[in-house]
Amino acid sequence: MIKKIIAITLLAILFIPSVANADLAYCFNQAANFYKVPQNILMAIADVESGFNPYAIDVEGTPYFPDSYSSALNIVRKYRNLSIDIGIMQVNSFWFNKLHYPLRYGLRPCDDVYFGAYVLARKIARYGYNWRGIAAYHSNNYTAGLIYANKVYAVLRQMGVNNG
Repeated sequence: MIKKIIAITLLAILFIPSVANADLAYCFNQAANFYKVPQNILMAIADVESGFNPYAIDVEGTPYFPDSYSSALNIVRKYRNLSIDIGIMQVNSFWFNKLHYPLRYGLRPCDDVYFGAYVLARKIARYGYNWRGIAAYHSNNYTAGLIYANKVYAVLRQMGVNNG
C-alpha cells in the first residue's frame, strides 16, 4: 500500500508542468521537503552526478553531454534498453522502469530532482541517514559507494557545509 501511495504521489508531481528554465533552487527545496531529505545533500549529489547539467546522460559508463533537450532525448531513445543514468540527478533507468515512467522525464530538471530525492529517501530509509545511506544513492557496492560519498562530502565542504 505504501509503495502505491508513493508511486501515485510521484505520478502527480511528475505531471506538474515543467519549464526548461525552472527555478532549480525551488525544485531542490520542494523535493527535499517532500521526501524529507537534506537539501544540501541533494544539491551536492546533483553537483557530483552531473555538474547540474540537465541533459547529462551516462550509458553504462560512457558519459554524454548534449547541449539540448532534443539531442539528449535522441540519446535516451537510442540506448533505452541499456542501463542509463539521466539528467541533473543521473537517476538510473532502473527507477523509471520500476515506477513505469518514461525516461524522458529524467531530462526535465525539476522532475529529475524529485526522482533523485525519491531515490535518496529510499536509500536513507534502507541504510540510515549516514554516509552509507548517501553512498548507496550511487552504488550498493560498499567500496564504490565510499568513493562516491567522499566526493559528495567534498562538494558539501565547498558549499560551506561543515557536516553532512
